[in-house]
Amino acid sequence: MAEEVIVAGAGFAGLNAAFELAEKGYEVELIDSSGSHSFTPSAPDVISGTDPDDLRLELADFLAETPIDISREKILSINPDESVVETNSGSHSYENLVLALGYESSSFGMDISELDTVYSVDQAEDVKKKVEEAEDAIVVGCGYVGVEVAGEFYEEGLDVTVVDQVTRPMPNSGNLMSEKVLDVLNEKDIAFQGGRAVESIEGRELVFENGEHETADIVVWSVGMEASHVVQRSFDCGPEGLSVNGGLNSEEYGNVFAAGACADTEATNTAQNAMEQADIIAENISKDESESLERFEPGDKPFIVTVGDEAVLEYGESAYRSRLFRYLKRLIRTKHWMSLSWKKLKLRI
Repeated sequence: MAEEVIVAGAGFAGLNAAFELAEKGYEVELIDSSGSHSFTPSAPDVISGTDPDDLRLELADFLAETPIDISREKILSINPDESVVETNSGSHSYENLVLALGYESSSFGMDISELDTVYSVDQAEDVKKKVEEAEDAIVVGCGYVGVEVAGEFYEEGLDVTVVDQVTRPMPNSGNLMSEKVLDVLNEKDIAFQGGRAVESIEGRELVFENGEHETADIVVWSVGMEASHVVQRSFDCGPEGLSVNGGLNSEEYGNVFAAGACADTEATNTAQNAMEQADIIAENISKDESESLERFEPGDKPFIVTVGDEAVLEYGESAYRSRLFRYLKRLIRTKHWMSLSWKKLKLRI
């Protein structure tokens, strides 16, 4: 009888891990509350007109003729000592578990319930509905999501301000990337206000450390991401995620693996890294106990951030600016859908 593997989450890591494990002959159950897979890197594009249906894949139909079981259930908790996942519909036992539940928005103890976020396609749809009645927007956070959201607001004709306590946009990237992104923001009259830390939030009004209060028709919170709260509670870990070894295997539970924001690694949480981690996890689950685990090495990978109709590509310490990179990002999305169709076809052959 094939070993049972539960994959928690149907994002880039989760869906890719499910395909790889099913191809290796494992009995795979994929549990996800939405029952769909979304191309989240393009979520901000919905604000300026991209059809949300072009960014979503309903998994019940897509996986119907594959050996992967999809359960549209909300995971409430995980008991790693008993190897059980608890959902709103019952209990699921596993022999191996892949944690790929993605991330939560980091609130840093503030009440962000009345602010918008654009980390998912659904959230982007909600923001899109507000744009027609809006004149201005504030984006809190100047990482890649915040910068891209600001660019989409600009394309829709809004007056846009980006605020952050750091002093340069794209702070986790190299200096050249930051410089080129700042050039684009300046040319588009998107105000970047670095060195402004939000101290508290009153409804939709931001209160800064210097005592100033500001609000806008739309206020988007895009400051940071942390591991799924289910993972944090179930494994008693911090916002960085589950402590794992180089093979993405839990340091405490040998039958638990984690990817993306669920794993405490030094890797940037990108789709590319998540899919590579999924490949390594599938390989490591299939290894005998006597075999050494494959290790995940992040390395330098090309990364594209769009700012309205322009985009900046970073590779290593270099950065390049061109409108063509925005179209390249769309081609990457098309390639992703084609790759999933090929993985599905291989399971059916």
